Amino acid sequence: MFHLIFSLPSWYVIARFLIPLALPMALKILLSALVLLASQYLLVSRLVSGSFISPEMPRAIIILFNWAFSTVLFLALTQMLIDGVALIAWLFRYQAGIAPDVRYLAALLAMALATVGVYQAIRVPAVKDVTIEIKNLPREFEGYQLLQLTDLHITRLFNVVVN
Repeated sequence: MFHLIFSLPSWYVIARFLIPLALPMALKILLSALVLLASQYLLVSRLVSGSFISPEMPRAIIILFNWAFSTVLFLALTQMLIDGVALIAWLFRYQAGIAPDVRYLAALLAMALATVGVYQAIRVPAVKDVTIEIKNLPREFEGYQLLQLTDLHITRLFNVVVN
């Protein structure tokens, strides 16, 4: 049931983005199948490795699935924005047709946002050194160093060697 919720944006993308495009039907069907597959990333991860938290698929496939999943979500959001603008125009009795170029730009924007998002997710975070001065600190504590690790999701996405 959980994975069906994630396919709702995919159906919206298919109905409101793909079907109106002036493409051959075979290509629309193929793209629709890819959109639906992308929406099932969490299910595929669970079936392959038992969890989407620590997927044990090859790194390139995980990155591709995350990019495709994010692209579908961003494309659904941009399409909702386009539909919202068209609805407002319709309410004011203005017949606003959605030009095909707007849909292609929405797709490019969605892919670019997904690319940036996945890149940010897989890069190793920078180390930030912070010096904290504490008044009246006992001498035996001078020079202490603390390390804080927060919310790390180390999976096969990271090329980190742990000794």
